Amino acid sequence: VRINTEVGGWRAINSTYGVSRIVTTAGKPTRVPDELVDDIKRRCDSQNTIQQMDSVKPGDEVSLKHGPFADWVGKVVTLPSDNRVWVLLEILGRQTRVAVGTGDLSKV
Repeated sequence: VRINTEVGGWRAINSTYGVSRIVTTAGKPTRVPDELVDDIKRRCDSQNTIQQMDSVKPGDEVSLKHGPFADWVGKVVTLPSDNRVWVLLEILGRQTRVAVGTGDLSKV
């Protein structure tokens, strides 16, 4: 939801069916980056249910589904967090590490 925090009444959104709570910092709504929202949407199926990605591990070959490297195949190097993966791609003849959201990968 996009809201104007200068206008009151935003707290009522927290009591809306299906809403857990608005993301806040110091008691005021905080803007969630569009990239994060897009990553979450990509992980959803046609019923908007978040799907877990097949677990990947270092050494697995993966294909990138979105972004400037869509359809490129690389190798998983490390898994620093639940939603990011470092993938090794060959770009212009050189091995390059690229951080990718887990929602942007599929196992090969």
